[in-house]
Amino acid sequence: MFGHDVDSLRALNENGYDPAALYESNQELKLVLDMIRSGYFAPQQPDLFAPIFDSLVRQGDYYRVLADYETYVACQADVDSAFQDHREWTRKSILNVANIGPFSIDRLVKEYAANVWSAKPVATDEAV
Repeated sequence: MFGHDVDSLRALNENGYDPAALYESNQELKLVLDMIRSGYFAPQQPDLFAPIFDSLVRQGDYYRVLADYETYVACQADVDSAFQDHREWTRKSILNVANIGPFSIDRLVKEYAANVWSAKPVATDEAV
């Protein structure tokens, strides 16, 4: 796993989260976000992904995505390294599937919404 837990997110928010400062201080992150903003990934429509940049850097990064960037990159490097040992990767994959029973993405999202964002469920008439 990577990223902030509930307590560190609260502390981050209380101390004044500044995504623009993260953008300016991490050259790799800045390069990636500048590529997104510049139209690199959609040269036929250069402004297509600019709202992503604005949401993350200029509009406050509501979901604190940039705050987890460095730990995500480190976690992904660990995954890449682990994959090189194919026998151990296979063993871990099998154990992961065998132990997935207690995991529920629905439960995880519900807990995260309640504990991190203080979001309340909204009743609907639609069956999901």
